[in-house]
Amino acid sequence: MMYPKSVRREAIEKLDRVGLADRAYQRADTLSGGQQQRVAIARALMQHPTVLLADEPVASLDPVSALDVINLLRQIAEEDKLTVIASLHQVQLAIEFADRIIGLRTGQAVLDRATEGLSADEASTIYSSVSGMDLAEAAVGSRADAESSSDSSDPTITSPRVSASHHVSALRPAAASGVTR
Repeated sequence: MMYPKSVRREAIEKLDRVGLADRAYQRADTLSGGQQQRVAIARALMQHPTVLLADEPVASLDPVSALDVINLLRQIAEEDKLTVIASLHQVQLAIEFADRIIGLRTGQAVLDRATEGLSADEASTIYSSVSGMDLAEAAVGSRADAESSSDSSDPTITSPRVSASHHVSALRPAAASGVTR
């Protein structure tokens, strides 16, 4: 299927905006993870959204690429007056990116506040209970389990596994969207 010239031109403009115009004719599966995320952002921008949902946009990226993608989302949100809702597990990154943090645990909001003055420790309280045990208890229990293991090749677990139902939603509302802090 051949897209109209105007659509192809706009696609190249969106790729240029995310720094990938020079890769326009390269297969997406040959791009790095960070480049693939930027292609996904360009693709989403083709829809002219007023709200951009970013489901773990940096989950599989190295720290430098993750910061690049977050900064790109921030820049686009500011320039386009676009609201971005991002699901993130990196609490500090969410605080630095967002204007508001909404923390969910098993589908319930357990934290909902502006990021100004919010510490990573405070925001991390959404992870404070894993299977009814607080993080300190779980870490001690995990170490004890690892120490009692008969196979010395098992790695020592020093932190509990956190359920996928625990996450931070970072909200960066558009200035003119009417979304309140």
